[in-house]
Amino acid sequence: MKLFKLTMLTPEKTLFQGEVQSLKVMLEDGGLEVLASHLPSIAYLFPGECRVILENGEKKVFVSADGVLNIKKSEVILTSDFLEWEENISIALQEKQKRIALEKERRSASFVQNQLGTLDLFRTLLKSNKKNTL
Repeated sequence: MKLFKLTMLTPEKTLFQGEVQSLKVMLEDGGLEVLASHLPSIAYLFPGECRVILENGEKKVFVSADGVLNIKKSEVILTSDFLEWEENISIALQEKQKRIALEKERRSASFVQNQLGTLDLFRTLLKSNKKNTL
């Protein structure tokens, strides 16, 4: 069977890069199977269970959040905020939840710092206006 290069990327990591026989993903209007020499196109991924058949014939299942599938002449690039092999999904979800919580905390602290900075600016402007009016 013909092979094609598949790269599966998230912002944090490259989940997979190598030769595969086929890739099955979910789109909004149903599933799509990509084989070697597939017509070049770009598709919006729908969250769900996906499958890949590796070069050696091994079938692997992975989970994808929404993302983009870029099908080129001899290469496919799958990008998503979340991609993980089925066997690692529990640990990956826990890690993702921790990152989200830390980001929320960071943004909250940043908002508070911004508000405090704005108050300091107002205080300085008020003091300056008082000096100018005396």
